[in-house]
Amino acid sequence: MKGFSSKQAQVQTITPAVLALTLAAVVLVFGIIITQELRDVDMLKYSTTVGNETLTTVSNLSVETVAYSTTPGFSNFAVIIMTNATDGVVIQSGNYTINAAAGTVIATVAGTLTTFNNTNWNVTYSYDSATDAYIGANATVIGFATFGDFWEIIVLAIVISVVIGLLLIVFGQPRRQR
Repeated sequence: MKGFSSKQAQVQTITPAVLALTLAAVVLVFGIIITQELRDVDMLKYSTTVGNETLTTVSNLSVETVAYSTTPGFSNFAVIIMTNATDGVVIQSGNYTINAAAGTVIATVAGTLTTFNNTNWNVTYSYDSATDAYIGANATVIGFATFGDFWEIIVLAIVISVVIGLLLIVFGQPRRQR
């Protein structure tokens, strides 16, 4: 019976590794959730206005993107005024559509081409973007996500080390002579 109880004790050495993996998974998940919530708080964003940015050759066949659309946390793009770059005529909102999340403009042409199609447009617009706090929180979320990519490797390494440890304990003991 002594042999069984010592082997049972050897199997119980796996418990700390399993508990450590479970705790690490809980901390990782809660860390991601909390950091995402901090990142997505509206107070972390501020509004900016850009005046007279030129969009070249706006047409109904191609999408034009404003220059600041790649700013971290870009959102809530809104056109304040759109004018024709050549003569300064105001282009009414019915002549274009925007994508507020992407910062894009495309001309709308109902039936025949409008006089503003395939011309340069000047746009004054506002948008929300991220503060340094938002950028830092976003980098942390990305870092947590990257750590998650290695989770399987970490679990595999721990399982292999436990199996090798058990094999060394079971087969590494010298045989007793009777």
